[in-house]
Amino acid sequence: MKLFLLIIYLINLINFSNCSTILFANFYSYPTSDCSGESIGFGYSLKIDECLGAFQPFQQVDDNFWKIEFNKETNSIITTRYSEWNFNCNSSSDTQQFIIQNNQCSIMPNFTVIESGTISGMSDIWYTRASISIGKPEYTPGYLLSVREYYNDNSRGNCDTSNFQTAVTYSQNLKLSIEDTNESETWFCKNNQALENLCDFNGNNCQIFDNTISCNPSKQSGNQNWYCVTP
Repeated sequence: MKLFLLIIYLINLINFSNCSTILFANFYSYPTSDCSGESIGFGYSLKIDECLGAFQPFQQVDDNFWKIEFNKETNSIITTRYSEWNFNCNSSSDTQQFIIQNNQCSIMPNFTVIESGTISGMSDIWYTRASISIGKPEYTPGYLLSVREYYNDNSRGNCDTSNFQTAVTYSQNLKLSIEDTNESETWFCKNNQALENLCDFNGNNCQIFDNTISCNPSKQSGNQNWYCVTP
């Protein structure tokens, strides 16, 4: 019996060790410089130590590549932005780096640059309270969110944590107005569906789209999940 319990303990220890090597940086978005009040805007969960791209929350922005690192000694999260052509994140000539203290309020790295638009309730500067999680990404706790997850391209139909790369979260009724296209987009959850309301700049001629998807190998979006998280 003791031998059996020892074997179970060793198996659990090995599984925990394997899981603990997978780290995620989670960026909760706030409009205030002290990260107080309601969390609104785009949030991000990004896998540590991989070259990451294509996780923009909407189409009218450039896709840069990012690498996220965690320094245990200084308890800091290092985010490095590379050009949209640097698929391997291996050059130091075209980078921009942000260093954020774990679990402290800081300016949000410019994962998403909105050049000709505004987000309701947000200024040009966003703030974040970033955190490190082990084994799985974490999304802003206590809020109704629309969550879009991206997994590696080879994981169609197999969207488990080991294949996870990035996620974008949308706070409830998050509205983005884009001047260049004379459009507004609003993301919201209703009846557990991740919905998007696309209107013209004046709020007319609206169309509602159901963005809800699950990892399905037979579809083009087979390496993505888009769903609602309830508080």
